[in-house]
Amino acid sequence: MHVATRIAWRYLLSRRLPGPVNVISWIAVSGVMLGTAALYIILSVFNGFAALIGNVFQSFDPHLKIAPVSGQYFTYDEALLNKVRNVRGVAHAVPTVEGRALLRYHQNQAVVTLKGVPPDFRTVSRVEEALVHGQYALLQGNRIQGIVAGGGVAHFVNARLRDVHTPMELIRVSPSANLTTGDPERALNTLPVMMTGVFALQKEYDDKYVLLSLEAARRLLETPEGVSFLEVRLHDREDMDRVQAALRRELGAGFRVDNPWEQHETLYRVMRNEKAVGFLLIVLMLVLYCTNIVGSLSMIVLEKQQDVGILQVMGASRGFIRRVFLTTGLWVGVIGGGTGLLLGWGLSALQEHFHLVKFSSTAENLIVNYFPVETQLADLGWVALTVIVLSLLSALYPAHRAAQSTVLQNLKR
Repeated sequence: MHVATRIAWRYLLSRRLPGPVNVISWIAVSGVMLGTAALYIILSVFNGFAALIGNVFQSFDPHLKIAPVSGQYFTYDEALLNKVRNVRGVAHAVPTVEGRALLRYHQNQAVVTLKGVPPDFRTVSRVEEALVHGQYALLQGNRIQGIVAGGGVAHFVNARLRDVHTPMELIRVSPSANLTTGDPERALNTLPVMMTGVFALQKEYDDKYVLLSLEAARRLLETPEGVSFLEVRLHDREDMDRVQAALRRELGAGFRVDNPWEQHETLYRVMRNEKAVGFLLIVLMLVLYCTNIVGSLSMIVLEKQQDVGILQVMGASRGFIRRVFLTTGLWVGVIGGGTGLLLGWGLSALQEHFHLVKFSSTAENLIVNYFPVETQLADLGWVALTVIVLSLLSALYPAHRAAQSTVLQNLKR
C-alpha cells in the first residue's frame, strides 16, 4: 500500500482523534452510504418502469415497423413483402393499414384509430394474449365484420360483445371519394361491425385502437392497393440493429424502418429526461451529504497539525500532504459509496425478484401491483464514479489548507 494511502487510512480510523471528530467522520460515511443507495435505487426504479412500458409496447407493436417516408399509404405487393421476409433475421412480416374512423353504437360514439390486420397478424403481435373479454375473431362472414377493441374504446361506446340485434357502425371520418350526394350521411363510407373481443394493454392503445380484418379496413378507408406499414418480427431481438440496417439498404430511401424506440421516440425521450432529472436531484442530495466530508476532514487537519509538521520536517512535500488528505476523503467515499452500492443493489434485487413493495391494495386496472425495478450493471459504474468524484471534490479544500500550512504553524501547538 502506498505511504500516503496508509497514512490516510490511519487518520480516518485513528483512536487518538477526539470523539466529536470520529462522530462527524462516520456521519459523513453514513451520509454518503445513504445517498449512494438512494441514487442506485432511483435509477433502478426508472429502469423498471422503462422495461415495463417496453414490454407493454411489445405486446402490440412489432420489433420493426416499415413505413413510407412521405404520405400515409404506399403501394403494397407480394414482391415487396418477400424482399422483407428474405432478409436474414426476419421471422415474420405482415402488411397493416391504419386510418381514423368513428365507432357508433346506439347514441354513443368515439373517434378511433382503425387498424386493419391480416389473419397472420398474431405472428408479429401478442395482442391476442391481452384479451380480457371475448375472443380474437375478426371475420364473422360476409354480412357483418368482427372487431377487437381496446378497453377504453369499449367503455366510451358502452359496447356489448356480439350484439347482433343492434350492430355497431364504423364510419370513415372523411367523406367517401366515390359518392357525390347532398346527403351528408350517405356521403360517409360506413361498415356494420360486431365487437367480438376487448383487449387491455396500456391507456395509449386501449383508448384509441380498433382491430379489423385488412380487407374490410381497406374497403372502409378506400385504399384497395395501399397499406400503411409492414410490421416485422425478428428471430432474435438482440439482432435488431443489424436487421434494421439491412432492411434500410434493401428498401432504399423511400421507406423508413423504425425500431421500438423510434416508434415511440417522444415517450422514450421523456423517460430518459426524467431519469436524468431524477439522477441530478439525488446527486444534489449527495452533494449535501458530502459537505460532511469537508467538515470532518477540516477537523482532522486541525487535530493532525503536529503530525503534518513532523512529516514536513522529515521532507514531505506539499504535494504529498495534499495527497494524504485527498486520499482520506477518497476513503470516506469508498467506504460509504461501496456500502451504499451494496445496500442499494441488495434492496433493488429483492424488489425485482420478490416484489416486496406493492401499490395500494385498492388500486385497480394496473398492469402490475408492485413497483417495477430493474438492476443494471452500467448504473453501478455511473453511481460509483459519481461518488468518487464528489468525495475527491469535497476533500480538495481541506487538503489544500493542510498543504499550505507551514512547519512553524503546525509545530506551534
